[in-house]
This record gives sequence, structure tokens and C-alpha cells, in this order.
Amino acid sequence: MCPIKYYTIMLKSKASKFLRLQLVLYAKQHSISKASKDFNVTRKTIYKWLYRYNKYGISGLDSLSRRPKHFPKETPKHIKDKVIKAKLKYKNLGAYQVKILENLPVCPDTIRKIWRNAGFSSRKRTKKYITKLNLRNVKKNGNSFNKLMLMLNILMISLIILFL
Repeated sequence: MCPIKYYTIMLKSKASKFLRLQLVLYAKQHSISKASKDFNVTRKTIYKWLYRYNKYGISGLDSLSRRPKHFPKETPKHIKDKVIKAKLKYKNLGAYQVKILENLPVCPDTIRKIWRNAGFSSRKRTKKYITKLNLRNVKKNGNSFNKLMLMLNILMISLIILFL
């Protein structure tokens, strides 16, 4: 049926689920050996997709994530909590100093990564153009406030004059 290898088609295909469905239906209708020859794919692959199709239906023909489910070298939760508490305690110190003061068992790079993932900002200086932009916004909003205060002052003076 198909002289091109299954794996080549899957790499370039955007409708991989549809191709897998055709493969499974063809294997059910004819035989696994015939489907293996016609689709130019191993029988092990056909068995895999048949098993997933029988167990999960059409949704089983989606590609599964290759991301590992367990990370053996990941920093334990209690150490991460200790690093975050140390950052809250020593706000202006760097990772190396905090590691020494708190006697933490992880390296400074790991400490910085934990802080970054926890949402702490880096100690880098803000860019000059951003500071100027913030100042412009403050001045723009400040002018309307100043005008309002000026109007209130004029109103107060006019009321004082009326009552005198």
C-alpha cells in the first residue's frame, strides 16, 4: 500500500492520529503481518497501537509525552522550603552568602534557580529607559492630581471669600 516508511510519514505528518487509525483498522480487517508489509512498519508498532486503540479508543492514538515522570536528582521539597525561608530572612544577600549563613546543602546556582522559580526577582539593575518610562507615567498622573488640588484650593478660597 505505501512504499514510504511509516516513520518518515509520521515525522512529516500533521494528522498522525488519522494515519494510526488507518493502520489499526487495516490491521483489524486484514492481518497484522499484511498491515506490517503494506504500511512498511514493524509488527511491534502495530501491536502497540492496537493495544492503545482497544484500551483507550481513538484518544489512545495520540502521542504520549516523553517527559520523565520521576526526577531522582530533583532537590527535595524540605530543602526548597528552607532556601525560600532563607531568602525571606536575608533579602539583600546573594546565594553564596545565604548558603554559608544558613549552611545549605545545595550549590549557589541551585539556590538561584529555586529563587527564580519561586518568583523572586533578580538583583539586576533596572534599565534606564524603563525607569524613565515609569517616571513619565508618574508625572502624567501627577499633573491631573495637581490640577485637581488647584481646583479644590480655588474653590476653598472662593468659599472663604463668600462667607466673609
